[in-house]
Amino acid sequence: MDNGSALYLEDLIFNGGSVGFFSGNQQFTCRNLTFNNCQTAIYQNWNWLFAYKDIVINNAKIGIDLTQGGDVITTGSISLQDAVMNNVEIGVLTTFSTNSTPVSAGTFLLDNVNFVNTPVAVQLSPSNATLLEGNQRVASWAQGRVYTAYESTYEENNLTCYGPAARYARVQQVADPAPKSPSLLTPDGSFFTRSRPQYEGVPVENFKSIKTFGCAGDGVSDDTACVQSFLNSITPDQIAYIDYGAYVIRDTINFPIPIKVQGELWPYFMVDGTAPKFSDKNNPQPAFRVGEPGQVGDIELVELIFQTLGPAPGAIMMEWNLAQSSPGSAGKLFALFKHQLLLNFTRRNVRCPLAHWWYQRHSITIIQLCQNTQRPHST
Repeated sequence: MDNGSALYLEDLIFNGGSVGFFSGNQQFTCRNLTFNNCQTAIYQNWNWLFAYKDIVINNAKIGIDLTQGGDVITTGSISLQDAVMNNVEIGVLTTFSTNSTPVSAGTFLLDNVNFVNTPVAVQLSPSNATLLEGNQRVASWAQGRVYTAYESTYEENNLTCYGPAARYARVQQVADPAPKSPSLLTPDGSFFTRSRPQYEGVPVENFKSIKTFGCAGDGVSDDTACVQSFLNSITPDQIAYIDYGAYVIRDTINFPIPIKVQGELWPYFMVDGTAPKFSDKNNPQPAFRVGEPGQVGDIELVELIFQTLGPAPGAIMMEWNLAQSSPGSAGKLFALFKHQLLLNFTRRNVRCPLAHWWYQRHSITIIQLCQNTQRPHST
């Protein structure tokens, strides 16, 4: 994999081969990847920023190779969090040093990584010097440029002036772990995560289509009543299937509990800002409500987009009251918020200075709030 930007990779198993994952991209999040019997599990060809989470590497010569470019490092910043390396000769191979360039390239963070039967956690290439011993769980280790802020003084016009400044150093060392809320952690100290559901065991007849139910999803018709009736009709053993489309909403939608809602290619629930319910910024109202205050239960909102149809200054996109009944049982999985500012400019007058003048001199409240989460809650 090479080139691209801002993508996501999860739930994959790599078996065998010289390189399991040849990795190069701008921004990328990788989660729940397992590598078995690869000579090099991950070869990081280049990147701006990569986040690796829940990575398991079994029986490899090198876990992660960061040597591309030698002293002229091609990787920007990488974090490896909540990972395990089993029977790996060298966990991480790096060329970062006091002389490597660019000065901030090669930034790397280990956060709760367990090196099992892995004698070398981090090794410097080409000297083969061990920077971090293996066969241990590493709470936090960092390489990169660190800064210490302080207040400086200087003279100007016969006055003593004060201003912020910083000292910096390049380090490769054990670091203080970042504070983590215990409520977010599993018993082994990892951040709790879950994969989005695939519903592969659900009979096809248990998927109920919103368009078959009668909702338009054409981006024009008012689908408020239809969407609410459809959601209310779903039983706990069924999946509310939202066919691709744009469903215009002009009043608050209440998600019944429990419910599972699966989108097709990220369909749109579009909150109409011209509706009286969502037009008054001094009296904001929820467009979607999940649960009632104090309620405990389950909900899965999967691959959906909650979006405004033009400015909706009186809209709180979602009010979340529900507390999960078990870890991960209530949440949004690949469900997104988007906000639109729709102006009726033709192609001709968008290019006109008058259009740019309008943008610069008009203040618009596009939305009041994305999500209002009440206690107790889980998202």
